[in-house]
Amino acid sequence: MKGKSSRAFVILLAVIFLALAGYYFFAHPDIVIPDLTGRTFADAQSALEMKGLRMDVEKTVSGNLNKESKVISQFPPAGLTLRKGQVVHLYFGGEPPVEVPRLVQSLQGEAERILAGIGLVVKIQEKEQPGSPFRQVLEQSPTAGTNVQPASVITLVVNKTRGHSQMPSLIGLTIREAGDLTSNSGLKLTSGSAPSARYPSGIVISQDPPAGSILSDNANVHVTLSEGMEGLVYPDLEGKSIKEARAILQPIGLGLQVQEENAGDNCQVTRQEPAAGSPVRDTEIKIWCTSTLVMPVLLGKSLEEAKAVLKENGFSEPSVKFIENPAPAGTVLEQDPGHGLEVDAGSGVELLVSGAPGKDKH
Repeated sequence: MKGKSSRAFVILLAVIFLALAGYYFFAHPDIVIPDLTGRTFADAQSALEMKGLRMDVEKTVSGNLNKESKVISQFPPAGLTLRKGQVVHLYFGGEPPVEVPRLVQSLQGEAERILAGIGLVVKIQEKEQPGSPFRQVLEQSPTAGTNVQPASVITLVVNKTRGHSQMPSLIGLTIREAGDLTSNSGLKLTSGSAPSARYPSGIVISQDPPAGSILSDNANVHVTLSEGMEGLVYPDLEGKSIKEARAILQPIGLGLQVQEENAGDNCQVTRQEPAAGSPVRDTEIKIWCTSTLVMPVLLGKSLEEAKAVLKENGFSEPSVKFIENPAPAGTVLEQDPGHGLEVDAGSGVELLVSGAPGKDKH
């Protein structure tokens, strides 16, 4: 009888335990954790409170915690379950502050473009300051170097006195952007076009006058727009110095890859890849050059023949002196340096020629 009573008691306890467990399960069901990534502090807090969960701020990055700070990660992750009252740990990251650039002495249009590019808002105030370029920024608030939140307002005080204008930089802009800048500065814009390997079609590749020039009000400004690379061919650089080659390539947006180490500006180009005249496919040209040249024989040649030989051998235009002599007019009588000598690339050549300027032997 005693054994039966013990078994009955155990069964009763099991029934009570199951009843309590069932009550707890149905009274406190599992709560699926929502995905809070990307939500602001206030949104995340509200979403957890509606679920009956608590929020714990574990860590913040890139600035102080504020109502605009957003959840960048959470633990436990979304989709798992918790009981009512349990905690979800959240990691927040506000948008990093923006450093205000120096805008004083720049033009209003340039300053507006710079601020828009870093997510700041412009407020313009005007005042008269004769002697300063029209629409030049005279003051700014906050000052340069101040850290502000994105979308903060930056107040610029600009000169409204007309008289003269400062030429803005237009390189890399569209014709519409360039027009906005020049009209804001009281300037008139005209345009032309040329091939360019550096900039896509329709982008300003050069300007006249250059940026920073001080111009009278309503002065004319001319820009050249890129036509792109279509129809553009590599120029002939052989015989040119590196300095001359760069001057030829820069306006069309091409660059040099010099294959010799420590090559100076006077190093003469002896070979190039791709070849001159081939269609432009890349913005770089490989060149090989030499820093020394061998002086060719010029004595007895006509002046025009001597010039052609010098050019073919990588020399620049010679310095010429004429003297009266029985030899046919235009004949090279002396040369300096003498033939066969090695000279530095870029060295000058002097010729003594019979007759008077403009006369040559036939």
